[in-house]
Amino acid sequence: MKEGFRWCPHCREPHVLASRFCPGTGLPIEKQLHESSTGVGRHPLAGTVVDGRYEIRQRIGSGAMNEVFEAVDRGTNESVALKIVKQGSSEAAQRLEREARLLSALDHPNLCAARGTGAMPDGRPYLALERLEGETLATRLHGRARLHWSLAVSLFAQLLDGLAAAHVRGITHRDLKPSNVFLVDRGQRLPLVKLLDFGLAFDGRSRRMTRPGRTTGTPLYMSPEQLLGAPPTATSDLFAVGIMLYEALSGRHPFAAATMREQTQKTLFERETELAVHVPDALPEVRVLVHRALAKAPEERTPTASEMRDALLRIPTQDAEVDSESQRASHY
Repeated sequence: MKEGFRWCPHCREPHVLASRFCPGTGLPIEKQLHESSTGVGRHPLAGTVVDGRYEIRQRIGSGAMNEVFEAVDRGTNESVALKIVKQGSSEAAQRLEREARLLSALDHPNLCAARGTGAMPDGRPYLALERLEGETLATRLHGRARLHWSLAVSLFAQLLDGLAAAHVRGITHRDLKPSNVFLVDRGQRLPLVKLLDFGLAFDGRSRRMTRPGRTTGTPLYMSPEQLLGAPPTATSDLFAVGIMLYEALSGRHPFAAATMREQTQKTLFERETELAVHVPDALPEVRVLVHRALAKAPEERTPTASEMRDALLRIPTQDAEVDSESQRASHY
């Protein structure tokens, strides 16, 4: 069977060849940009020992800028995910080095932890990350599935807790989206949330990698100020959280449109459809929390991730059984 990925024209992200629909938007994927006949287990790097420490076992992911491999740390016998920059991408190398620097300053159970950094024999940088088993929020919401409110509270409170830890250190993620929220299967009723991919994160000291006025991130989850090219803030991240929470509860993107241009115009100038239209039984407190996060003006949103988390946890939940069945997947 062929391995490779399809580059999605909707969310601008790679998905496995078997994907017929984009996990982030639910729209059909038709354009195929890359295909390889090299099997995952037969990758040329399989068996390679990097820096005398990480023994590569197999490739587990491939994107536009990086490849991700399962490896074993010979010193600890721990399984890690080795994120390696593809050949000839100086921008990807800069992003990986920035991600490594920012993650080294963070230590929180809801953030994917860095295990080490270094360079391949050919000079390409790599980042070793903790190996995670489970699925992304994008996979969980595939097909426009809705989350029970009790589950949504658990997942988004954890996400906001990790985000708050980054914001306290002045780090803005800038690319929050369902595919960067990982749900770790730990054999319990509720998964552990891990926030992934700080490659576009900004801490005020990072060298600007895009020209002023240019956007950075995924348009479907960008705040109005990001779409206009303004510097993002912590509340820009919270706008993305608001979009994801709206999606998780309703099965719909709050600014869904037929084209990216139309969707951008809606995000900039139109108010989202009231959550109650899609979720009639949503509590008033839920509706207030979601719509406040989606305010066009940053100053009208909840000011901090910790305050949004606390407001979320104050809303009553039913002691209902949460669906614990999910497709098992691997991610870094």
